[in-house]
Amino acid sequence: MGIELAAVEVTGVEATRAAVEVRLADGKVLAFQALTPQAPGAGLGKRGFLCGPPALYVARLDADAVRRAVATMASELSGYWLRIYGRASAEPAPAKPKVKGPALAVASVGLTDVEPKRSPARCSAVAQVRLTDGREFSILTASPAWFAEAFQETWLAYFYGPSVLFLSSVEAKLARQAAEDLLARGDRWLCLYDSPRTTLARVLVDFKARHQ
Repeated sequence: MGIELAAVEVTGVEATRAAVEVRLADGKVLAFQALTPQAPGAGLGKRGFLCGPPALYVARLDADAVRRAVATMASELSGYWLRIYGRASAEPAPAKPKVKGPALAVASVGLTDVEPKRSPARCSAVAQVRLTDGREFSILTASPAWFAEAFQETWLAYFYGPSVLFLSSVEAKLARQAAEDLLARGDRWLCLYDSPRTTLARVLVDFKARHQ
């Protein structure tokens, strides 16, 4: 059983993004962004990486397309992804350590499943992040160019699911900077991005098979 929707409002529509406000039948309001596949390329900035709250990606940024995607989110897995998106829209404060000791930090970051291997500015990978407390996270990573092309080649009308870390060049050094940025906001963000035992290419193909 999914989540019952009362209304879905799409506002502030720009070339590559819009604001989505979802009102549930129980009175709760969830908010997140809808983006085109080209949006990550415009949002990288000087840092060369883009990470933050999860976004709904749509091939066409119009209200009807967004509403269809939100309706699917509400019906799948009892509305699991819709709730995740709504909770993550308000950025939490950095996590405070429960016990005194060395500050939590990123110990190492490596890249696996790089494809294609010779094109760091146009490829995807999985960033394997290890913290000094021993925890490990697998983060789906891609360059904006690869993501936009994969979205189009897969013929997706929309996509939601695991969060994606975007890098201007898929390299371990830049992935580490992004991981440190996520950790500085609180280790909850690394948990949000964690997607073990898969790749972004596989996620997109599986999503297409399930929904479209």
